[in-house]
Amino acid sequence: IERLLKDASSYDLILIQLPVEPEVGPGHRTTFTVVAALSDGTTVEATGTMIAQSISAPAGWINGDTHIHTDIEGTLQRTEIRNMAQSYGHEFTYITDHLDLIRTSSKLNGSTANQKWASWWNLSQTHSLVGYTMCPGIEVTAKDANGDGTADGDVLGYKMPSANPTNIDNLSMTSANLVSAIHAANTNAAVFAAHPDGGLGAGIPTAVMSAGYDGAQAVEFGEDFWESSINSGFRTAASGGSDAHWGWQFVGQSTWAYAPSWSPTGSWSNNVNAIADAMKSGTIAASSDGSFGYFRIANSLPGAYVSARTGSTIYYDIDARALNNGYTARIIWDLYRGSTRVNGGTSSILPSGGVLQLSSLSTIVQSGTRPYFLNLRFDYMDGIGTVFSSTVLCGPVYVTGT
Repeated sequence: IERLLKDASSYDLILIQLPVEPEVGPGHRTTFTVVAALSDGTTVEATGTMIAQSISAPAGWINGDTHIHTDIEGTLQRTEIRNMAQSYGHEFTYITDHLDLIRTSSKLNGSTANQKWASWWNLSQTHSLVGYTMCPGIEVTAKDANGDGTADGDVLGYKMPSANPTNIDNLSMTSANLVSAIHAANTNAAVFAAHPDGGLGAGIPTAVMSAGYDGAQAVEFGEDFWESSINSGFRTAASGGSDAHWGWQFVGQSTWAYAPSWSPTGSWSNNVNAIADAMKSGTIAASSDGSFGYFRIANSLPGAYVSARTGSTIYYDIDARALNNGYTARIIWDLYRGSTRVNGGTSSILPSGGVLQLSSLSTIVQSGTRPYFLNLRFDYMDGIGTVFSSTVLCGPVYVTGT
C-alpha cells in the first residue's frame, strides 16, 4: 500500500473502499481495497488488512509520535492528526512544523511572525482532549558549518514557549548554537536530532554529534547515529516519530515516555510539562510500531547516571510487552555496554499481547563511565512464520565504576 501511494502526484484519483464496522476487539481483521486511476488511464488496485490492536503498558508510561507536521507544510489537518493518533492508542503528539513556515504561513491567523506563532501555538491546546495531549514543538535546519555545501541536518525542539522564540532562526545557526538557543527558549526545553541517518530528510554529520542534543530520533532513520552518540560519551535518548507530512506516512513510529504526572483529565499545561520532562530527562524509549519495552539498572530508569564500585555486581531488569493483535510473539533482547553485548536472550512463543519480565539480572561494573542500552526485537507470527517484526530502543543509563 505504501508503494502504491508513495508518488501520489501521478494519480488522478485515489479511492479507499473500507467497510464500516462497529468497535471491535484486539486482533480483529478488516479487509480494505485501495483503487488508483493513473493519469494515463490505467487503474491499479491493492488489497490490505487492517488489524485492531492494543497494548497494556506499566503505570506512568504513555505513547505518542514526537515528529509530525500539519498542513502548513503538508496535508494533515490537526483533527486528522488527532484522530490517527487516537486510533493508534497514542496519548500525545508533538507537532513539529518548521519554524520558518510557522512564522510565514498564510493558514495561520495574524500578519506578523509573532501573531502567527501565537496562533499556531494555541492550536495545540484547542485540539487536545481528555486522554490526549497535543504539544507544540518545532523543527529547524542548522546551517552549513563546515562549508561542504550541505546543511548540518534538522533539529527538533520540545516544550516551546507561548511567545515567538526570536532567538532561534532557520539556516543561520550552527547545530550547537541551535541546541543552546532552544534550551534557552523555555525552562526544561529538550532538543533532539531529527532523522540523523537521513531517511525522509537530510542526515546529520557525525561531526556535530557533540552539539549537546538531549536525544535523537532513532526510529526511524537514526539508530546508527543514536548508538554512535552514546558510545561517544553523550547522553542521547532514543525517540520515535513518523515525520509524517501526509496521512500515508503515519505508520505508528512512536515514543514511549515515562510521565507519571500526566493524567487523562489533567490540565493541558500540566500534561505538556509532564511529557516535556520525560523528553528532557531521557526516560523514554523509541518504538517502530507501538511495541513496548524498557530497562532499569540499580532501579534507575534510562537517562540516569549511576555510580558503583568497580568490580562489584550491579543488577538490572527488563519489561517488554507485545501488541495484542491476534499474533503470537517472540521477543529477542540484547543489552549493550557501549559496543559490547553484555547479555541477551529470546523468549518462548508468547500469546498475543504477551509480556516478558526479567528481574535480578546482573553484570560486573567496569572502571570509568560506561553507557548501557537495550535493543528489543518483536517477531509477530501466525501459524506459518513471522508476519512482521518491530523494534524498541531504550537507553542509555550511564554506570560509573568508582
